Amino acid sequence: MTKVSIDPDGADELARRLDQLAEDISDARSRAWALRVRWGSLRSWPLQIWVQELAGRLRTAAAIVRGDDNLPSNWAQVADRYELHDHIDQADIESALGEYASMELDQLEHLLSLARAAGIHPADYGEALQNYWDRRALDRAGIDPDEWDPSLGADAQRDIIERVYVYYAEIYGEDEDFLWAGMANMIGPSFAAGFFDLAEFRDIAQRVQQNAMLRSLLGTTPLAGRTLNLLLAEAANLGDRELEFFETTFLQMQKDIFFDLAPVHEAYLAGGVDAVEEMYQAGVIDRDVYDAWVDISSGEQHLVEQGNEALLLREQRDVIDGYYQDMYNRQPSGPLVTKIMTLIGAPSIPGARGYPEVFDTSGNIAHFEDRWALIQEDTLPAYLELMRNDREQANDIISSPVSNRIDEQRLKNQYPILGWILDGPPVTISMPDLPGWNPRLPSPLDYIVPRLPW
Repeated sequence: MTKVSIDPDGADELARRLDQLAEDISDARSRAWALRVRWGSLRSWPLQIWVQELAGRLRTAAAIVRGDDNLPSNWAQVADRYELHDHIDQADIESALGEYASMELDQLEHLLSLARAAGIHPADYGEALQNYWDRRALDRAGIDPDEWDPSLGADAQRDIIERVYVYYAEIYGEDEDFLWAGMANMIGPSFAAGFFDLAEFRDIAQRVQQNAMLRSLLGTTPLAGRTLNLLLAEAANLGDRELEFFETTFLQMQKDIFFDLAPVHEAYLAGGVDAVEEMYQAGVIDRDVYDAWVDISSGEQHLVEQGNEALLLREQRDVIDGYYQDMYNRQPSGPLVTKIMTLIGAPSIPGARGYPEVFDTSGNIAHFEDRWALIQEDTLPAYLELMRNDREQANDIISSPVSNRIDEQRLKNQYPILGWILDGPPVTISMPDLPGWNPRLPSPLDYIVPRLPW
């Protein structure tokens, strides 16, 4: 550790005084401990811990001022806390930042503060800066990054899936100009429901294909007219590996969206648009994202909406479109599964409609042009209308339990007939046997109302 040029005599005198003060505080701690032993009611243990920590900080401060080569591990916190920036070489800060991955979050925070004070360009600590805001977002969301593994599947990751959408609700609650976050929370449950519906959809398809009466019954419903008559026969043959591919791809999409946009929200909450600009200068975000946040920070409604729409465009075009294309190109199941998503899926936003209701059955949301057309034509206008005219309802939805909304968006709850196929009808009606009638034979009622095939 090499200090900058200062008055040696003044530095030595300051260091001597700091060392003496640290010794005096340590002595006070010992006296406090003795008092506690003699009179337990003094409850001085928390005070002793604080005094001990303070003494350690002051010893570190003295070592920094002296320019010691071997400083304690808390040197960055002490230098930042006591504004000792002029006693730290830029090279030492840059070297320490190279170890960002192994640091505690608060230590990294102090090092970044020292880097700013030393005039280091953000591009020289970009990786450390990105790591810091990533971890801030994960901490707020309560997600352990080591446990976030999309390859484990939706059931194993359910807690993390829900925490992501709760996180979006929390940051929207801190700043209601975060329209993207509010929309991500509101529409997320319909997205997540798809994770859990894939295997069940295959089960539905197989049961329908095995039962002519079910095929006939579904043929009378609007849902079947749009999808099932055309797709169930193929869906019944989906294999486990195919279903796993789509499930884990959806989960990876959710993770990538979080890491792309959540850290920037954290930076803005902590430091406003200046913190976002630092991310831009560091190369962590591009110009379009920075410009979007300039609009959001303006406080003017049309610019706030414009900035949030830019974030939504980035999410759909730059972050997850490649995954949609991978799903569509998956052979032989890709065109089938993405078509099912297009025809059955509907965003969980009041007033928003599915693709066939807005356009026709020829599109596919795996294609960016079709997906963005639906968003611009219907989904986003429905969301913005709700936010402009009934913010109370919007806030009620966003603050409601995510788990319940996921369950409500499950396919079998959106289309009860599909739930009946899986679980049986919600009400079982039993008729008494006619006197003298063999219950193993069809009853007269069976000829009037045929039994359902469950």
